[in-house]
Amino acid sequence: MVLAASLLLLSSFVFDADKKKDKVKSVFIFGFSASFTDTIVYLTAIQQLDSIELKKSMLPNREDYSYQLKNYLEYDLGEKNRTCAIYFSEKQKDIEKQRNALLNRYRNGTQIRELALTDFKFEKVQPAE
Repeated sequence: MVLAASLLLLSSFVFDADKKKDKVKSVFIFGFSASFTDTIVYLTAIQQLDSIELKKSMLPNREDYSYQLKNYLEYDLGEKNRTCAIYFSEKQKDIEKQRNALLNRYRNGTQIRELALTDFKFEKVQPAE
């Protein structure tokens, strides 16, 4: 009886580990920044982040990625009071569509500054336990 209960308990841990492994994915991400005080918008290059565990289809700690971009713009480029947003998808094609839609929306009357991966790169954020 004890052996059967132990096997049942052990199998549930293995099942949970397999379930968690399925959630860990590669995610494509880019950042966008605008300000109400000027006509310059910033777009980062699309970057692939490996081994991300999505939580209910949401990028965990996404505000930390937004702050990475905000801090880069403020401290490295001297751009104050910027509002930053992060876009992500599991599919590269989908994220390219989102980025192109933003580019098209801001093309007229706005200066678009694209940040290459050599200029700015997101660092993977480790979720708090």
